[in-house]
Amino acid sequence: MEAEITRLSPFTVPSPLYVEAPTTIQGTSTHIIGIDQCGGTNLPGISTTLTTSTVGRNGNPSITGSTSPTGVPPSIVGGVTNIRVQAMIDSQKEAANYRYDVHSATHTGMNWGMPVPGATQQSATSCDVNNIVYYNTDDTYIKLTGGSSGCGILLIDGDLELHGGFLWYGVVLVSGNVIFTGGGGKNITGGVLAGGSADVDIVGDDANIVYCSSAISDQTEHQPLRRLSWKEKNI
Repeated sequence: MEAEITRLSPFTVPSPLYVEAPTTIQGTSTHIIGIDQCGGTNLPGISTTLTTSTVGRNGNPSITGSTSPTGVPPSIVGGVTNIRVQAMIDSQKEAANYRYDVHSATHTGMNWGMPVPGATQQSATSCDVNNIVYYNTDDTYIKLTGGSSGCGILLIDGDLELHGGFLWYGVVLVSGNVIFTGGGGKNITGGVLAGGSADVDIVGDDANIVYCSSAISDQTEHQPLRRLSWKEKNI
């Protein structure tokens, strides 16, 4: 038997938060951090396929990122190349070890691994678990509440609402919109890529998206090889 196999290509993450629709970042305890907390290359805080003016701020959220040659921190960068979030979800969903088919659902206290918190809510977490979680929402939404957590790749076909406490180490891919609501600290260490918009920290408390290059690279380096084709050969 002859088989053709390949290692999964690394994720393209242009910033800890990537969006393709008008987005609102608000609150005084919101932190989107593009400075690599794991020792790699720094990125902008937010990138969008639209203009920077489509990313609005209310209150005093903190958005930090890499420094341009002129010394100005480009915390928000517009006009970036569309990275086709839906295609990225489609390439991963068959490998999911947790799959849910839902319609406008709320799931409470989900546990797909528990990231180890850093010193503060704005610090990178760590985790040695690699799961792939896939939600097919039938073009509606999934709401995760009650202190849900996980490590690996979170794939959402539809919209994602995060209510209350939430911890994730790795990559979050959402074909639609991402909404952070309610109290309870939230920390996503790695990156959030949304095919729609993001509304972050709608009702108070800490909401943190912390860039960590190893949290992203871990998700492809530790996956098994993918089989592209195979055939029997006569000896």
